[in-house]
Amino acid sequence: PAVFAVTAALYNRFAAIVATAFVACAPPFIEYSVNARGYTWQAVFLLLMIWFATRIPGQEDARLDWAGLVLAAVGAIYTIPTSVLPVAGILFWLVLLRRNGGSKRLLEVARQMTPVLLSMLVLVLWLYLPPLIASGPASILKNRFIQPMGMGKFLAQIPHLARMTWNSWNDGVPLAAQLLLSAACVMGLLAHRKIGRQSIPLTAVVILITIAFAIIRTTFGYSRVWLFLWFFFLMAAGAGIALVLSRRWLITTFGVVFAVVV
Repeated sequence: PAVFAVTAALYNRFAAIVATAFVACAPPFIEYSVNARGYTWQAVFLLLMIWFATRIPGQEDARLDWAGLVLAAVGAIYTIPTSVLPVAGILFWLVLLRRNGGSKRLLEVARQMTPVLLSMLVLVLWLYLPPLIASGPASILKNRFIQPMGMGKFLAQIPHLARMTWNSWNDGVPLAAQLLLSAACVMGLLAHRKIGRQSIPLTAVVILITIAFAIIRTTFGYSRVWLFLWFFFLMAAGAGIALVLSRRWLITTFGVVFAVVV
């Protein structure tokens, strides 16, 4: 339901149906929902945060939506600390949407975002206070999997790490289906102005921020750290499929390409 609501808010109901079907069949989400890992809750909280974020630009008084956004972001970060990345991406996307009004709007956005960020910081620190007192901040900040590995080592390992992450997302998925999803995602991103409800594609913003962080920090971590990117990918793929099925000539082209691939 969360995927459906968010995709409908970002694109349309048909894209939401397709994206929901993709996520329901996605191997990593099935695995983590069965073994009760926090990555399922991370996805839920991030989706809730996006849903609240899509409601804010069109309202004069959006205090309840701001409160919901803060609580969803805090829930995501508390569940999985690396949720800081997608939370930052969503907030930056929201700032970009709000900034379209010029300098006055930019000042308004700064005024609104300051209490939002401070509220998130206070709540996250409060929730993490017990482990911080018991183990100290070093247990989190000096985790070996988030430490920089150096640019040379990072670049050398990128092909292996990227392949490992992609394989974990697509475990058991036929190659033809992987190619279809990839093509649909690219189409959904490139044709965002035709199908998206917002002026800026959220998936592109989150992907760019994630890549920038990984390069600057020269760290990669476990493949599951990047699992949040997969539902962004699948939502964009749902939009791409919806766009194709709304245009007869694209249906023919897509069918021919898929037949050749298969």
